[in-house]
Amino acid sequence: MHQAAARYTEKGIEIGIYLPGVIRTEIGDTEAEFSVETDYPVGGEIFVSVNLQKEKEFEIALRIPSFAESGRMAVNGDAWEKVQAGSFLRLRRGWKAGDHIR
Repeated sequence: MHQAAARYTEKGIEIGIYLPGVIRTEIGDTEAEFSVETDYPVGGEIFVSVNLQKEKEFEIALRIPSFAESGRMAVNGDAWEKVQAGSFLRLRRGWKAGDHIR
């Protein structure tokens, strides 16, 4: 995945462009890998899976484009609040290998 698709911050990672591929980085002292599966914007569904060496609390921020008319989001199948177009949805929690965002 192109490095411009994600930005690393002291809080965690921001994913701003949705391209299929894998983002590899370190979150603090933990190696992290984020797999992105999508055909967005043609399809509209985005799937991000998290793979970490060990459980770690940090933020994953997902860009919600201003042209997005509606959106829903779930972490491990549990629905989160309504998604607001033209902003970043910031998810701070303890993440572990196998977690996923849809």
